[in-house]
Order: sequence, then C-alpha cells, then structure tokens
Amino acid sequence: LQGVGKQMGVINPNGIVGQVVHVTDNYAAVMSVLSKDFKISAKFKKNQFFGNLHWDGLNSTTAILEDIPKHVPVKVGDTIVTSGFSQLFPRNIMVGKVKSVNMEADKNFLDITVSLSTNFGSLNYVYVVDNIKKEEIQTLDSLVKK
Repeated sequence: LQGVGKQMGVINPNGIVGQVVHVTDNYAAVMSVLSKDFKISAKFKKNQFFGNLHWDGLNSTTAILEDIPKHVPVKVGDTIVTSGFSQLFPRNIMVGKVKSVNMEADKNFLDITVSLSTNFGSLNYVYVVDNIKKEEIQTLDSLVKK
C-alpha cells in the first residue's frame, strides 16, 4: 500500500544500506549490506573499474571488493560507488572508501577492503529506490538470455 516492493534498493544520505526482501501492506523487511547473502556491483569513481562487493562477516564497518585486476591503480582513500549494473541502485551512489589493498604475487586480482560510508550502528531513516524502468530492463534481459 505504501509503494514499496521486493527488490528495491535502500539507501541513506551516506550511501547504500541494502535491498527490500519482503513486504506487507505497511512494512518492509530489508536485507542489509551486512548480510553474507548481499552482493552488489561497485566501481572506482576515478577510473570506472568495477567488481563485486560483499560483506565478509567480520566487521560492520567494512566490506570486500573483489575481481579488480592487479594492473588497476588503487590507493587507500579511493572512492567506491555503485556501478549502475544492477536494478537495485542507480550508478554513483556512495559505497565507501578503500581502506586497504593487498596484492599477492600468485593472484591475478587485488584483495581490497572498503570502509563503508553508511554507519549501520546509528542508522535511522532510509530511502527506498524505485527503478521505474525495472520491468523494461527485465524484459530486455530475458530476450537476451534466449
């Protein structure tokens, strides 16, 4: 009744929060970024390289950005934003900043820890993102997959 539906993104003024997973007439349940089941495509604001962001379950202030090749120049403090490749969030919604970068010689990808911009310990109000072109995108995706 309130216009909120499943698979809608949830943000606050500081960045991403999660996604709506269940709704009733007047309430919604949200899967937080701090769920091991939550994954999102995220990119570097400065150079547009993108990877997959997920929470590792260890710290409520950080997440892991994977699939960034070793040749990509990464510095502590680089800004990470949404890529816009998912139907949950438009591109360039704040995710966080690079906290640390680990480059292992035997791996082709970097291990990147991101400090999340959303403080989940003091989360109060959120906004639900309604992608008004979601059905059109889903229709196109289904045609491409055939």
